[in-house]
Amino acid sequence: MGNIDNPRIWSGATVLVAPVGTTAPTDIASSFSGTWLDIGLVGDDGISLANEADTTKHYAFGGQKVRTSKSKFEKQFKFVAIEYGQTVFDLLHPGSTVASAAGITTRTVKRPVPNPKAFAIELVDGDVTRRLIIPKGEVTETGEIKLNDDEMDGVEFTVDCYEGDGNVWFYEISDDPQAVVS
Repeated sequence: MGNIDNPRIWSGATVLVAPVGTTAPTDIASSFSGTWLDIGLVGDDGISLANEADTTKHYAFGGQKVRTSKSKFEKQFKFVAIEYGQTVFDLLHPGSTVASAAGITTRTVKRPVPNPKAFAIELVDGDVTRRLIIPKGEVTETGEIKLNDDEMDGVEFTVDCYEGDGNVWFYEISDDPQAVVS
């Protein structure tokens, strides 16, 4: 029988980025160092995590399915950043430049360059915290940005997680009682 205290509704979400190789906390109590930059508020659709793989079904003569194989595995996450600060600008336009003087900022948007980053996602539900640490990922898609008077400005990002040593895409750290292994 299930436990009604186990389902989570994450009331808080933070997405952080840092240079690849930046040390991340290995527990829930430790803070992210100053090199980890918060992207700001995340849109109300939250963060979605996706698993992708090509699946091939193999059949014996006569049509009997005998095996299924998978290849080309992918993990990615999506979120909408609803603040347009420097961190979001750098993710959206890698390789571009920014200059500010006397309260005026000029952003020069250039052709994007490869920009792998370390990412972290922190989710909170009451006194339960869940952190996903992605040692290496990259923004591979950005959504259309609508600038109008009836929708909130936001930038949708799709981040592909790159597989690292030991076939690791990310680490999950949680103080959720239901995640405890006996």
